[in-house]
Amino acid sequence: MSAIRALMLGLAGALIFCVGISIFMMFVNRVDDLADNVRDTSSYDTSLVKETRNEVAHEHTYTYQDVMSELFTDRLQYDIEIDGILIEKDTYNLALYEELPKFVEHSSYTKSIVHDGEGNVKKVKYTGG
Repeated sequence: MSAIRALMLGLAGALIFCVGISIFMMFVNRVDDLADNVRDTSSYDTSLVKETRNEVAHEHTYTYQDVMSELFTDRLQYDIEIDGILIEKDTYNLALYEELPKFVEHSSYTKSIVHDGEGNVKKVKYTGG
């Protein structure tokens, strides 16, 4: 009788151990799924923000005079790119305006604002059309 009792206790212990391991593995799997879900969601949101905020094009068109008037200031707030030519705010000097490259005069320009990953304005782009 004691042998049967010991066998039953051993089987019950093994069964409880297997159930415990199964429950543990189920929770670990759920935690991994939850972590993957959070990671995918945050990556998706970040890429969505980057795609929509990296460069925002304005519907309004600008004249050549509008674009050039951006350069008539003592200090630029942002880097300005006109038809692929970059004018950096850190090195710009209004006194040296005559030394700037001569831009091809287009009848209209489109304006795009380029943002960094944090949403700050990185540069303003004008593209002639």
